[in-house]
Amino acid sequence: MSKTLILYTTKSGVTKDIAYQINKNLTTEATIMSLKDLDDDVFFSCDTIVLGAPIYMGYIRKPMRKFVIKHMDILLQKNVFLYVVGVDTHIDLDKYLSMSYPQALLLHARLIKHLGGEFRAENQSLLSRFIVNKIKEEFSKERELEEKINIDMIKNFASNILQNEKTEV
Repeated sequence: MSKTLILYTTKSGVTKDIAYQINKNLTTEATIMSLKDLDDDVFFSCDTIVLGAPIYMGYIRKPMRKFVIKHMDILLQKNVFLYVVGVDTHIDLDKYLSMSYPQALLLHARLIKHLGGEFRAENQSLLSRFIVNKIKEEFSKERELEEKINIDMIKNFASNILQNEKTEV
């Protein structure tokens, strides 16, 4: 039986909530961990690694970028799935990913998906709330933001993880 780890980093809690939604849609047991609470034994023992991070200021959050670079050789030996979180559904995802992750990981990943997002200013500092509100204002001038977690995409993402586990030899 394949062991799955859903590993995330979050600033406002949205990426964590999506990690739990992914797990809820899996029929197999997975371990969910924040990157800051990572247990190396769990990481090394898993066959499938799901990495989740928000796009923040045009990049995947720095803790995830550092983790990927540090553990690249191990990740390339595992089944890797990537999900990103953000409210702008019209982003050039390939551009942001290529600025944040090594090309080898992007080519190795079985699936990469943008799963929606929400602005959660209440979980952030006063300065962060101010910045988020300004960014939100600017975005809304250009186009409508889809400020929601995409449950259908999460179900599809989880289904792909399950299919991967069934096809492993």
